[in-house]
Amino acid sequence: YQRLDQHDRAVVYYRQSLDIEPRQSKNWVALGISQEHSDALSDALTSYRMATKLGQLNARLRDFVEERSKRIEQVIN
Repeated sequence: YQRLDQHDRAVVYYRQSLDIEPRQSKNWVALGISQEHSDALSDALTSYRMATKLGQLNARLRDFVEERSKRIEQVIN
């Protein structure tokens, strides 16, 4: 759904996926991306923070999450 730019549906899918396996940090990142596109910035920030907390992200993804988190914090504050 994300690739089809159907972010509201993607949010539902990733939430269901995380209900089954909440420790999948990549799914938290994907959820955050779709939440951003759905203008749910606070939720996206929470998702990115969860992904960071869980770890298991490669350097590129870690940098992406850090950059997106900073941008969202600037917009929210």
